[in-house]
Amino acid sequence: MKARWNNMTTRDRIINVLIIILSVAVIALAVLQLLGIWENSINVYEPLIGVVLLLQAKLFWKKNRKIAFIQLCAAGFVFIYTFVILVLPLLR
Repeated sequence: MKARWNNMTTRDRIINVLIIILSVAVIALAVLQLLGIWENSINVYEPLIGVVLLLQAKLFWKKNRKIAFIQLCAAGFVFIYTFVILVLPLLR
């Protein structure tokens, strides 16, 4: 793992750290929702999942385009879902 970290560029390291931080935030917010502490935390962690997927797609773009494309499609689905479920009812 350390040898792989040493071979990464600074940009890839920053993206990896951001993915880890956002993933921990998503998990924490999901736990808050499951425990009933914050009922509307889905409004925050659902878009964060899309951001994590976009960052992972950026990270994999040069290594494996098929995986990056799948992640871009998943991120698009998450953002569309977020818009339809969370934003459209507010506009009505």
